[in-house]
Amino acid sequence: MNELYLSTATAAATAAGKLLMQSMPAPVHHDQFDQPTTEQDVASEMLIIKMLGEAFPEHGLLGEELGAKNQQAEYTWIIDPIDGTNNYVDGRDTFSVSIGLAHHGEIILGVVYLPRRNELFSATAGHGAFLTVDYETVDYETPLIN
Repeated sequence: MNELYLSTATAAATAAGKLLMQSMPAPVHHDQFDQPTTEQDVASEMLIIKMLGEAFPEHGLLGEELGAKNQQAEYTWIIDPIDGTNNYVDGRDTFSVSIGLAHHGEIILGVVYLPRRNELFSATAGHGAFLTVDYETVDYETPLIN
């Protein structure tokens, strides 16, 4: 089952990353906690929630922008639609889309996608961490931790 969770999280993160790349540069404003945010934060999170919700309607969701849904679920997706909003707004390549999955409160999977670098970091509990780089002519995966 982790394979299905990982492939869905990867698809959601890369789709959100493509959305973010199409929306650069983005005007920034500050939320109620004086944290920088953009319209793209919300749009990215909504896309991720749609994709994860369609695949796993019984799962909970905890998003940085839109809050929590179904918190008592066995599985909960944790979403940061733009990790590094200042970097995103400034056009740097060090922002990411981050998605994690918890089972009964324990993290079992994580995906971090850096769209400007086209790098995908992924990890599943007990199976190591990987960096996948997919350029137009090169596709390779490097184990980071086993």
